[in-house]
Amino acid sequence: MNRAIVNFNDDSILFSTGKKLYANKGIVGISEYKEDFDGGKIRICITEGYDGGFGEKEDGLTRKERKELANWAISLWRSWAKECGIRSKKQIE
Repeated sequence: MNRAIVNFNDDSILFSTGKKLYANKGIVGISEYKEDFDGGKIRICITEGYDGGFGEKEDGLTRKERKELANWAISLWRSWAKECGIRSKKQIE
C-alpha cells in the first residue's frame, strides 16, 4: 500500500508521487465547518500545523495523493484506538 510519509525533520508530508507539502510538526487535522457565505453549507476542512490548511481543490493534490493522505490518517487513528484498548473495527464504528 502506498502511503504518505511524514518527515518531522523538515515539517513535511511526502507522497509516493514525490510531491511534498508543508505540515508543521507533521500535524494534519480534519474538521467540519459551516460556510456563512455559502448558505451555511457544511464543508470538510483539512489543516496542517495549527493555522494552515490544505485539502481544497486549489492545493493541487491528485486523487491518489488525497487517498494516501486519508489512508495515513486512518492508520494513525486505528493505532491510537488500539493503544486505548479498542481492538476491533466494530468497536470503532
